Amino acid sequence: MSSNSAAFPVLKNAMILQIMAELEIPLTESELVEPGRCRERVREVFSQLLCTCWGLTPAELSSLPTRTLARLSSTNESSPTSISTYPHLYADALVETKFFCLLQKLLKICGYDDFGFRDLSAPTGRRFRRQLSACINFMKYREDMNHLLSTVLEERADMFAALEEVAEEHMILQDHLKELREIHQEKLREKEEAEAECQEVRSLLLEIFILDVVPSYLFTFEHFITYTTRPTIADGSRNSATKQSSVLHSTRKPPPPEICQRTERPNCEPLYRPT
Repeated sequence: MSSNSAAFPVLKNAMILQIMAELEIPLTESELVEPGRCRERVREVFSQLLCTCWGLTPAELSSLPTRTLARLSSTNESSPTSISTYPHLYADALVETKFFCLLQKLLKICGYDDFGFRDLSAPTGRRFRRQLSACINFMKYREDMNHLLSTVLEERADMFAALEEVAEEHMILQDHLKELREIHQEKLREKEEAEAECQEVRSLLLEIFILDVVPSYLFTFEHFITYTTRPTIADGSRNSATKQSSVLHSTRKPPPPEICQRTERPNCEPLYRPT
């Protein structure tokens, strides 16, 4: 017994005919028992099974892909081939090749791995019955699992809907983030401009302070020290101190009037009295 017998149960002829009638695929007992006498009917049965399982239409099953048709219709004069020179000779062969590959793939999915060209050119009743049993078992299994498939598809649709919502929200957040970054850059530019302006004002104020205020205060402090200091002098040296004071008064220039005004305090006599 081959390995294919363990993959699916081989149905009886009556069961196969009943299920084929339910699937609306016409098949007689003689065609099932002796398929070698009606090879075209075998191909038609397999075509209908392919359309049912793969969800194809007969037109799609008997047509070639667009890329293959474009290659057949194109002509390459530099390196001509037999396909580009005589495309009509290969059209039917390519259609048959497509049909065989799809059918072989389907039977492999159903658990039947021993399908070949001979099953189409010279089918036998035993192999044909096993092949139909494999397809029927697969379709029954798919029908039983259809509710699970529906549930999974619904969950998949919900996940894709949620993904679209998240994608839209992501785009909105990206736009908002872009706007915030632009605002942040504008604020940074304003901050830099304000800092530069403050630095300029600070430098200007420092220059004014150094050139105007500091010399005035230094001059006032110097005269404050000079004219407010009254050292205690003994009686024997009063005359010499008086002479030194007169010399100091004669050598120093009096401060400007505005400085004198600055040094005056209310209810107090000025620190400097012009002579």
